[in-house]
Amino acid sequence: VRRLLLLATPSPAKQVQRGLDPKTRLTIARNPQGGLDALVGDCITCAADHLIARAGGPCWDAAGFERLKGVFAQHLGGTTMQVLQAVSGVLERWHPVQAALAELRDPPADIRAQLADLTGPHLAEQAGATRLADVARYLQALGVRMDRLRTDRARDAEWTAQVAVVQDEYRAELAALPPGVDPPAALEEIRWMIEELRVSLFAQPMKTRYPVSVKRIQ
Repeated sequence: VRRLLLLATPSPAKQVQRGLDPKTRLTIARNPQGGLDALVGDCITCAADHLIARAGGPCWDAAGFERLKGVFAQHLGGTTMQVLQAVSGVLERWHPVQAALAELRDPPADIRAQLADLTGPHLAEQAGATRLADVARYLQALGVRMDRLRTDRARDAEWTAQVAVVQDEYRAELAALPPGVDPPAALEEIRWMIEELRVSLFAQPMKTRYPVSVKRIQ
């Protein structure tokens, strides 16, 4: 449905790029997508998913499709710009984390895995419009973790083991889903609970969205 709606709606890509201020353009020039066009395309996809969800979900008849076409025509450009601004906030955190990682001696594999999970290709689409501010916060917490890792690797390893318990259980739940079946919303939420757990362990006294622990996640 999203693909058909985007095909039926004039792309806001050029409009969005023209509307970028110099600071934002500089921030997003280096990004995990590799180029501005790909990043804007990712933001358009994310904005489309957000508009469909906000309108009540995918349509299943011609009337519903026309209704969503109207929503896209009116809001896709503005929503894409909002998503791109949120992605800029993510990249403002991503750049110093990348630099710190390059300077870190023998970084734990868990750090590289978390960074790849948060900021891999299609970061906006995978996180969703409402989660991008959280992704920026998780990257801030990762920066705090790497600063502390230089002086206390033993504590970092202890907390990493705690995260691994729920991370492994979560992956097992995903693997148990039938082929082609998307995770239910409650299972998807566990991914973000694990990120909140990382904040609570590695980046105190940063605040979490809600109280979280290994036991609560389980």
